[in-house]
Amino acid sequence: MRISQRMVTRNYMANIHKSMKNQAEIIGRGTTGLKFDRLSKNVSDGMRAMRAQETRIESEAHLATVENLILEYNSVDSNLDSIDNVLVNLQEKVLKAMSDSHGSVNQQVLAQELLSGRDQVLQFVNAKFGDKYLFSGTHNAGAAIDTKDGKLTFNGIEVEKIYREDGVFYYDDDSTAPPTKTVVPDSGDVYADIGLGLTLKNGQPDPRTAFKSSFSGLDILGFGPRDAQGTANNAYDLLTDLAVAMEAGDTDAMDRIYTRLVELTDSMRMTRTDLGTRVNFLERTQERLEVEIDNLGELESKLLTADTAEEAINLKTAEYTWMATLQLGSYILPTSLLDYLR
Repeated sequence: MRISQRMVTRNYMANIHKSMKNQAEIIGRGTTGLKFDRLSKNVSDGMRAMRAQETRIESEAHLATVENLILEYNSVDSNLDSIDNVLVNLQEKVLKAMSDSHGSVNQQVLAQELLSGRDQVLQFVNAKFGDKYLFSGTHNAGAAIDTKDGKLTFNGIEVEKIYREDGVFYYDDDSTAPPTKTVVPDSGDVYADIGLGLTLKNGQPDPRTAFKSSFSGLDILGFGPRDAQGTANNAYDLLTDLAVAMEAGDTDAMDRIYTRLVELTDSMRMTRTDLGTRVNFLERTQERLEVEIDNLGELESKLLTADTAEEAINLKTAEYTWMATLQLGSYILPTSLLDYLR
């Protein structure tokens, strides 16, 4: 086969262009710090890096949610502690009123202290964290817990009419005949996506794949009808009745109502135990997510980031190749007339 000078020149120029391109790519990797600038250059690593990045971003969003919930729960714990302190202090005053001999003025003073403490409890249970009510369930347009005609209400429904079945709060709507079993408005639970593989069931988050983040004021203060003796089943109405009994000097009623108030206070402490369990779970989840984010970041870096030392060696190798290619050209390319004359 005859090899013409044109073929030699063409092949040499192709090698020159290849060497220049190789040098440019190495310099580009050194400048950008990336192994490749287009997905087509390394589809496998590129797709793995994209999946890792997507998972990392999701994990960062979950971590932010967890951190916000921990801060929110600090506020929940603070308000529950305040409610507990108020109730314990009021119980001590009731015991003092039942055990000591006081005049009517002192009884009235203690009764007013009970009512004042009752109002404080109502303020704490309507506390907010940022723009979110802590104990209002899914209702966030305003305070869910209020009073009407001296009775405690939750989203406009008297607490004494509320009962719970299968985790759902109901009341009997007596505006119809017969009364209709109705779900209490905005009394459901709020769930947060913290990376447990959230799925929906009948349009609602599956509790097994989502984190229950809300606390209900009904569980804090109590709910349900009065018992056969007329004793209320929520802290607010109990304190109201205690003040009335104290002013009247009815020690039997005071003793009965006091006993129920102690039971409700102990029940509220179970909510604080639940809170502690949730916080522990969130802290473990926070640690897991932080480790996961670090690992995914390292994987991204391994797949995308160029090795600086390796690229420096590659650049020197490319420079030597470039010089060798130029030197080779002096032997294989024809000498021009000017070079011959010179």
